[in-house]
Amino acid sequence: MNDPDNEDIRGTGRRPVLAQDRAENPLRTAPYRRKRSSRLPGKLIPLLFLVVFGVIIAHNEIPAFADWWEKLLTPRDWEAKQQCQKAALSGASNPAFARIIKPGQVHRTSEGVYVDRLVVGEMGAGGAEQAVEYSCYLDGAGKLVQLNRL
Repeated sequence: MNDPDNEDIRGTGRRPVLAQDRAENPLRTAPYRRKRSSRLPGKLIPLLFLVVFGVIIAHNEIPAFADWWEKLLTPRDWEAKQQCQKAALSGASNPAFARIIKPGQVHRTSEGVYVDRLVVGEMGAGGAEQAVEYSCYLDGAGKLVQLNRL
C-alpha cells in the first residue's frame, strides 16, 4: 500500500537508501527490456534447422520420400529412372519375383540420358535372391535405346 521508495520516511524529507541509489544512478532505475518484434526470427531458426534435418533424414531413409522429392525437383531424371527400372524388371530372368534394390543414378549425355548403378534383386536358380546391376541409355525423348546387364 505505502511504498517507501515514493514517500519520504516519516515526513522527515529523507528518502530510503535504495531510493537514493536509484536517483543517483538512472541506469539502474529502468529495467532492461527487449524488443518483442525481433524475437520471431530467433524462434524460427531452430524450427528451420529441425525441418531441414528432418527432410535430409527422410530423403536418405524413406525410399518413397526420395522418389517423390526427385519427381518434384527433377521430373525428367525421375522419368528416365522409371523407364530404365521398368526395362530392367521386365528383362530379369524371373520378372514376377524381381525388385529394385537401388534405383540408380542419372547422368546427362549429349543426346539423351545414361542411368547406371541400378541394382535389381532377382530370384536365382536355388531360390535365393541375387543382386544384378543394370545400366541403360535413353534418347532425348525418353525411349530406351539399350539395356545392359552387368
